[in-house]
Amino acid sequence: MAREYKDLIVALDIGSAKVMTLVGEVRPSGEVQLAGLGSAASEGIKRGVAELTADCKIGHVRIGISGEHIRGTNSTGVVAIRDREVTANDVEHVDDTAAAIRIPSDRSLLLIAPQEYAIDQQGYVREPPIGMSGIRLEANVHIITGAHSAVQNLIRCVRRCGLAIDQIIPNPLASSMAVLGADERELGVACVDIGAGTTDLAIFKGGAIRHTAVIPMAGQRMTEDIARVVQIPMQAAEDIKTAHGCAKTMLAGLNANIEVPSLQGSDARMLDRQTLASIIEARVEDIFTLVQGEIRDSGLEADLTGGVVLTGGAALMEGMAELAEDIFLMRVRRGAPHYNCSLSEMVAQPYAATAMGLMEDARQERLHERSAPPRAAAAAAFWGRVRDFFVGNF
Repeated sequence: MAREYKDLIVALDIGSAKVMTLVGEVRPSGEVQLAGLGSAASEGIKRGVAELTADCKIGHVRIGISGEHIRGTNSTGVVAIRDREVTANDVEHVDDTAAAIRIPSDRSLLLIAPQEYAIDQQGYVREPPIGMSGIRLEANVHIITGAHSAVQNLIRCVRRCGLAIDQIIPNPLASSMAVLGADERELGVACVDIGAGTTDLAIFKGGAIRHTAVIPMAGQRMTEDIARVVQIPMQAAEDIKTAHGCAKTMLAGLNANIEVPSLQGSDARMLDRQTLASIIEARVEDIFTLVQGEIRDSGLEADLTGGVVLTGGAALMEGMAELAEDIFLMRVRRGAPHYNCSLSEMVAQPYAATAMGLMEDARQERLHERSAPPRAAAAAAFWGRVRDFFVGNF
């Protein structure tokens, strides 16, 4: 008989190379206790492993979405304060106004994240200024959209597995929730998640998300480069990259040779590790240069006091942080989820950033539901309407 959980949450990260499912419970302390994990190559969504590990039945999931179709933009809304004192209804109204931008018919709304509020242009505050006096209430928000067809196909795929969707979170935001500290988000930081198919970028300043972008180049391109230059099968190139890859040639070491298989009918041969590193370094430079361009275009480069945080599977490669510092000319660190309970050896790793970020988002939502004060009622209702509208229309 499946175990009963009081507050079960499930995260589903569908990546280009792998699908990871996490099952956990929000404990009375407010912390997440993982109960199960499933991971497999991206050949379809399978929940069985996670169900067996957690000894439960999975029905609802929170999923991440990425792809070069993801777009982020900032928007502002302004309303008159009805009774000269800000109420929950005023906050709800200004949030709705800021979110009321024209979205093309071929795109779907994924996220509306509040940034700050202001009364009568007297300076911005993070929290809704309920109870304060004024005439004019302003709100800034960050809006993320995705291609309608891509979003719809993802939803259909999940539902065909017999799963209901609780929420869809863009991967750049999910990864950031798992690896960034509150002080970094306040000071200004760029989170760069290098996966297999895409590199996700999220920039924070003043505790709020300011810019998102998805670059269609990541670890898979490195593998393709190795396979083409060294003339070996793709799987062999992936294995060599994972076991011996280095993103900076000068760190690869002299006279370090790697045995590589050849194409069918040829004998195995030796490859110098510095040669391998030079192939990888060229592609990583391309990726970081594109990321740097996005950061500059955002207008926030000078505000990144917290530097850059690298996460995702490729962040584990030797030399990644060092090469990133050379290109970004700022502090760079590797980011991994902070978790030290059961299954920590599996999830306290950069490659689990998105899945753990989805769990963190669910945890925060549960905590708000448990103890939401009257001041937060309007915000909770607003996000609930956004979620219900989005999920209910697909």
